[in-house]
Amino acid sequence: MRRSWRDDAQNWGMEMSEQDKIDMAALDAFLDQAKHAPVPEISQAAMARILDDAQRHLPGPVAYEMPKPGWRDWIAALGGWPAMSGLMAAGVAGLWIGVAPSETMSDVMAGMMGESVSMSLFPEADIFDLEFEG
Repeated sequence: MRRSWRDDAQNWGMEMSEQDKIDMAALDAFLDQAKHAPVPEISQAAMARILDDAQRHLPGPVAYEMPKPGWRDWIAALGGWPAMSGLMAAGVAGLWIGVAPSETMSDVMAGMMGESVSMSLFPEADIFDLEFEG
């Protein structure tokens, strides 16, 4: 691979023309001279004029009224409409279980509340007629 920049920098296969090399040498000399030149001090009056001009261009205070949170903000905070559908389904299921609990649920809740309840895994009646008489 051919390299034509100084310090072996890659140039993607392109070569500089002679005029570009002369211009780069002049630019390097100019930048070296500027690097070692003393920095001039700005007078206090000039600095005050600059700061006054900058102050005039700054935007003034803007009155901004915060929006009051409404029902749409609450829905967005909960996760949007997909989350609301799950929340509604859970709420309806909870209401259904609370209003019309099954007999098993009543027995389980009675057991949790401290009353002793015995439950059978098999029904009392022999629904398949498997009892042997004999």
